Amino acid sequence: MIKANLKLLGAVLQNTLSKAVFLRTPEPEVLITDPLSVSEYAKAEETNMSVIYAMSLDYIHRIVPQEIRDKAIDLCCGPGVCTSKISSLLEFNDVIGVDLSEPMLNSARKNYALKTESSNLSFKKLDITKLDSVYEKAQFNLVTFMCAAHHFQTLQDVRSVISQAENVCTDNGYIIIIDLARLKTKQVTDKYIQLMGEDYLKSGYTSFYNEFKNSMYAAWTTEELASCVSPDTRKKWYQLSPMGLPTLQLIVGIPPKKSVFNNPPLSQTVIKKILSKEPFPQWSYKALTRALTFSKLKTLN
Repeated sequence: MIKANLKLLGAVLQNTLSKAVFLRTPEPEVLITDPLSVSEYAKAEETNMSVIYAMSLDYIHRIVPQEIRDKAIDLCCGPGVCTSKISSLLEFNDVIGVDLSEPMLNSARKNYALKTESSNLSFKKLDITKLDSVYEKAQFNLVTFMCAAHHFQTLQDVRSVISQAENVCTDNGYIIIIDLARLKTKQVTDKYIQLMGEDYLKSGYTSFYNEFKNSMYAAWTTEELASCVSPDTRKKWYQLSPMGLPTLQLIVGIPPKKSVFNNPPLSQTVIKKILSKEPFPQWSYKALTRALTFSKLKTLN
């Protein structure tokens, strides 16, 4: 852990002091259908990726009031890891995961929907750029869009998705966007990829490592993603990113005059169910949550 701490501290200092701008490189493949890639994505919760899942679910829990946990839709759900836990751990009554990749959906159905005794979890093939042509307005109390905005080629595409997410969200509902954030230089980015990706390579997930690298290069900066919130929105929007090394960002749209945070953090018992049992994810989750705790919540409108 001491070696990891020193590497992380070095990356934090470099990113903080740098004035450079690392230009974005869009992903070479937007839709993930390769069987090996899909398989490794589905197993990623056994690695450091479990830190992102735990943080995402913790913040969804903190933000969304218990009394409105009825219908949720998870956009670009991939293999359904977070989607399933929104159903099982956060106890929404009806949860739908949508994705354009049929192999991802087949993995989600096999690993989650077909194994659950409840009928409140389902997966559906859908192009989310056409979301409001499929679903009527104000259908969902929660719309999540996680680790997916960087897959899109342009900011206009992301703006369209967020606008349509608001259309299908109820007036008292919440929209939660969580994604990677592009760092200031390629050097710092590569250091972070090496630090976090070591676990993927150790697990033999070379394809997932390469996808992670492409994703870090394709990520939007916090300023870019914040610009995707429409000025005509009916929600109040906020953004949060960890201080020091902002590799992640959270953007949340909430009903006007409501609080951003409505519940205490998930219990450590629940967090331990989500995190990989390896020491590094346990340490990394604590570091990330501390950084977020001391970060300023930015108002976007």
